[in-house]
Order: sequence, then C-alpha cells, then structure tokens
Amino acid sequence: HQPHAGSAMADPACGWCWLAWAEAEVRAGSPPRAAAVLDRARPSSSRFDPVSRARLELLESELKPNPRLRLSALEHLASALPAEANVQRQLADNLVAARQFGRAAEAYRRAIRIQPARADNWNSLAYGLAYEGRFAEARQALEMYSRLDPGSANPLDSSGEVALMEGDFSQAAKLLQQAYEKDNTFNDGAALEKAALAQYLMGERDAAGPLLERYLADRARGGDPFAAISRARWETIAGRTAQGRASLAAIASDPGSPVAPVAAA
Repeated sequence: HQPHAGSAMADPACGWCWLAWAEAEVRAGSPPRAAAVLDRARPSSSRFDPVSRARLELLESELKPNPRLRLSALEHLASALPAEANVQRQLADNLVAARQFGRAAEAYRRAIRIQPARADNWNSLAYGLAYEGRFAEARQALEMYSRLDPGSANPLDSSGEVALMEGDFSQAAKLLQQAYEKDNTFNDGAALEKAALAQYLMGERDAAGPLLERYLADRARGGDPFAAISRARWETIAGRTAQGRASLAAIASDPGSPVAPVAAA
C-alpha cells in the first residue's frame, strides 16, 4: 500500500490518495489501519475535493458505525454527484431509515429524474410518500410502478400495503388478494396473510378466517416450519391468548422442530 501512502504524504491535499490508501487497508483486512489513515487525513480534509471528502466520511461511518455521520456523508456525496442515481437512491434509503420521509421523497424523485424507467425507484418513492401521509401521491407513484413492471405482483402488493396504511381496509384486502392470485409464490404468499389482516381490521372475521387458513395451508404444504408460529400469532391477535401461548409452548417443547428456539423466545 506504500504507493498510496507515498502519494498522500507527498500531497496531503489529494483526497483520493488518502481514500485509496484507506480502502487498500480495508481490502487487506485491516480496518484499524484504515481508521488510522482516516485520522491522519483529517487535518487536510478542508482541501480535499468534495467527492473524495464525502467518500472518506462514508468510509469512516462504515468503519465506526455511525448512522448520523453516514447520512451526512451521503448528503455531501449526493450534492457532489447530482447525476448519480444510485447515490441519490442510497441517500433516500438512509433518509427513510432516519424517518425523514419528506426529504427521502425528494431524493427518490431526483433518482427518478435520472433513471425514470427504473421501476423500483417508483415503488420506494410511493412508500416514502405514504409514510408521510401523502397517499394520493403515493398511489400515483404506484401507478407508474405498475406500468413499468406489469408482470410482477409487487405493484399490487405495495398498493395494498399503502391502502392498509391509509386505513382503506376494503381496498387493501382487494388489492392484496389480487397480488396473491397473480403470483402466490411472491414473498412466500404473504399478500394473502395481509389480505386476511385487512379483513380482520374491517371487523370481517368470517371473511378473514378462510384467507388465513388458505395462507397457512399453503405455507405448510411448502414445508415452512414457521407456519405453526404464524398460526399461534394469529390466535393471539384474535383474542385467543391462552390458545396462542399453548401453541407456542407446544412448538418450543418439540425437540424436532427447527423453530423451537424462536417459539421459546
């Protein structure tokens, strides 16, 4: 790594030299040495080019996990690289994690302006808008997502989840059942369980029951050991707390069950 070290020491204002040196130490399996390089680079950081400075900040946030520093570094990087869609997307994802949904939506829109045909950007934008309560805009984003990815069940699934968030349980149940019918293998058929939840939240327990049983039967036929835990969870949701606890206890006491530790937790 001496060439990178020599370059950085010869020109301390060369931000990419420090970055290359630190990244080389990471690749060599020595994060502590990489962190030491960052410490040595810091006094000269005001002279670095904006991209190198932001990437050094980002590397530091990874070496010493710090969500706030990571978000700040991504903001700087997105400002320095406004035409990089992946950077805008990465910033948006981190803003969602920080619950800054309005700013996340703005970053997703910047990514979309760069890559308008990338379907998952529209899906992510829809969730960012929905988290902020901007449901009409979220539905518009999902309409575009559906047009860009017509073969997938995910646009229907996402639309159902947004309807759930909005409290439109009837529409949620309809969309989620459509998602399941379109592809019952998508996300292990979870759309059907969410449809059952929507019916339950409407107070339609008689309608929720068959959907749930169909979902659990599908999972059991697929050999999913968590199906029994899902049933126990639903027993608790439905107010049959004692039965739910008994079901979990039975799973936890079964030495042959691969999910016994989960049930016992």
